Amino acid sequence: MKNKRNRKGSILAFTLIMLSILLLAGISLSGVVLTDRKMAINSGKSLQALQTTESGIANVVDIIKRKEQTNNLEDTIGNTVEDWGGTCSNGVIEGLIPDSQIYFRNEAGNDTLDCSDPLHKIGSIRSYGKEAQSARAVEVNIRKYVFFCGYHKIKDSDETIYYTQKIGDQCWMKQNLTVGEQIDGNELPNGSEIEKYCPDDEEDKCTQYGALYSFGEAKEACPSGWHLPTDGEWTILEKKMGNCGASRDDGWDCAPAGKEFINENNEPRQLIFPLSGKRNTNTPPRFESPGFDGYYWTANDSGNTATYRQIQAIREDVNKASMNKSSGLSVRCIKN
Repeated sequence: MKNKRNRKGSILAFTLIMLSILLLAGISLSGVVLTDRKMAINSGKSLQALQTTESGIANVVDIIKRKEQTNNLEDTIGNTVEDWGGTCSNGVIEGLIPDSQIYFRNEAGNDTLDCSDPLHKIGSIRSYGKEAQSARAVEVNIRKYVFFCGYHKIKDSDETIYYTQKIGDQCWMKQNLTVGEQIDGNELPNGSEIEKYCPDDEEDKCTQYGALYSFGEAKEACPSGWHLPTDGEWTILEKKMGNCGASRDDGWDCAPAGKEFINENNEPRQLIFPLSGKRNTNTPPRFESPGFDGYYWTANDSGNTATYRQIQAIREDVNKASMNKSSGLSVRCIKN
């Protein structure tokens, strides 16, 4: 009996030992996947080193943001090193914080950038800070913080990709919006999802021209961080592309902006606005003039109508007028 008890005790002890080993292994494995920040809490000096490194990253992000906001995208890393208070060699900035190194990485995650590369080529920034014989590394995906208009693309909720274009201080989508579910041409939009019309009720024409939206749908259709441009934002664009009067009143004005909007040329700032036509509110509703006129909502409304812009194939100016909100017009989004 004693031998049986001893054997049972040995088995129990062995089981407890194995469970302890597995538990410790699990704890160790969990420790491997902990973030540097959590690991650094074990040491006040290590945490201080990490915080210093994070501070250096924040300074770099702030500088790059300021460059983007001033539309100074072609400044190179080498030309802006003085702003960071350091020296640059082979893509590494040193001296931003004591005993620190900042590495610029491309979108593939390789430390291949050098000091002559444009800022917009930076995919991420890795910072190494050394303090009290303890090194900590922090890497930040710069795309989460900085959007370089004209270089970066965006997606809508349908995963459609749109190019972007910087014009002055504005950032526009280069294509008409196509997001949403196509609905029957005789049915008024309703429901919680974005609903769209395709010119002539032909789906391929949504691809060719972009979709048409009622005003209510247009206000909700732009991707997050983007919006339906206001009348004032359209006026700024027209003045960049044409010669407007002292004030932008209703009617045709700002030639040759209309011609610029529909004709491709070699100007890098060019925006092309397809002539998508419109869906009117007649009984029954019908589509008008795709390929001849383009009608674009602005965000300004009054009662049952909202302001729009009209571009026409045979004119060099642009029309400003108002239309019933139930009409289906094109949407071009602008960045917030």
